[in-house]
Amino acid sequence: GLRRALKTPLSIKPVKGFNELNTDLRNEFLERLKTATPDAKKALEEYYSQADYIEGKDYKSYYSKILDLICLGKGAKAGTMAHELFHLIDVKKKISNTLLYSLENDYYQLEAASGGAVKEYLIRKYPDVFWFDSLSNMYKMKEEYRGISDILNGLSKGKILYGYGHEESYWYDRNNISAEGWAQFGRIQFVNNTMVKQMLTELFPSFTKDAILALRGG
Repeated sequence: GLRRALKTPLSIKPVKGFNELNTDLRNEFLERLKTATPDAKKALEEYYSQADYIEGKDYKSYYSKILDLICLGKGAKAGTMAHELFHLIDVKKKISNTLLYSLENDYYQLEAASGGAVKEYLIRKYPDVFWFDSLSNMYKMKEEYRGISDILNGLSKGKILYGYGHEESYWYDRNNISAEGWAQFGRIQFVNNTMVKQMLTELFPSFTKDAILALRGG
């Protein structure tokens, strides 16, 4: 209604409700929501239908704190939509800054276990998760592990590349590390792939436990 009409000139693109989004994305999101973990399903059901959206002109998806709206890039999938909704939930509930300590602590343990060679250690421990990209001449994580890839990239301050991540400058702000950790945790809970959830728990046991408690509102 009026709120979306007022935001539209600021966003340049028309601001839409969930029901006005592209049908394929809506249907995919609602189908996938049925198989999300119960906690993620409950959290997302509280927000997805009330959120404001724009459909972007390029492939970048993001949540704008200033306008309180989600921009969905071209070809965005349901997992990306869930990820951006978790950013929105974070801004409303101030969750991720409470998770930074456990996330960084888990990474210290990982650095210790790997003798400082985290990526090499993970390639040995999880050979099925990686593939070799001859174009970039590096090992990358498979698409379904993109959430874990981004978290690891952030914890290395953008220095170690796993295929999915952000510019190094984005990670200068430590709050972005926990904000992405929370939103990628949300994507993983939404997609609900057993192998990905297991790897997240093995690499980040304290963070996963704390994030699940936060998701339950504990």
